[in-house]
Order: sequence, then structure tokens, then C-alpha cells
Amino acid sequence: MSLSPEIWFEHIQAWMQTQQTQVDYCRHHGLIPHQFTYWKQKYHTTQQVNQCETQSGFVVAQFETRISPHSGPTICLPDGTQISDVSATNISVVAQLLRELR
Repeated sequence: MSLSPEIWFEHIQAWMQTQQTQVDYCRHHGLIPHQFTYWKQKYHTTQQVNQCETQSGFVVAQFETRISPHSGPTICLPDGTQISDVSATNISVVAQLLRELR
């Protein structure tokens, strides 16, 4: 069964409003229990990130200096994603990319 993240999150929210075990909820709705557990973890991680962003209004950024063949600086995101060669000519594209990655 291939459900979108939004559908999984709706199921998780609905389950949290019940007194059912995960297995009973999954059986009643035709869901696979280990997939439910996987999406429940993703849901809680997403909620924690959203809560941190709401509370502080800031995003955690880590900068490091490296000597590389790139001509501009590299932005390293907490998940390991790197954006290299940032410059004044492409800063608007980088800003748009960062908005999409949120």
C-alpha cells in the first residue's frame, strides 16, 4: 500500500485520538503495522522540527571552513546537504532552494 505522507500523518493523528493499540488501529484500517511505526516516527520528528522553528523563529545553521576547488562558499545543512559556490549572482536561487528544502 502506497500512501502519501499526508495520509499517514492523518492516520497517526486519528490513532492518537483513540484508545486503540497501533496493531488494532492498523487492522481496522487495513494498514501494515511496521509501516505505521515508521511513519509515526517521521511524524514525531516533523512535529519536533516544526515546534523548534515555531519557538525560536531561527533555523540552526552550521558553517565550516574548507579549502576546496569551488569559487564560492558552501552552505552545509544539518541533514548533510551541501550547497556549493554560493555567490552574489546566484544568491536568489540559493534562497529559493533553501525555502523549498524547509
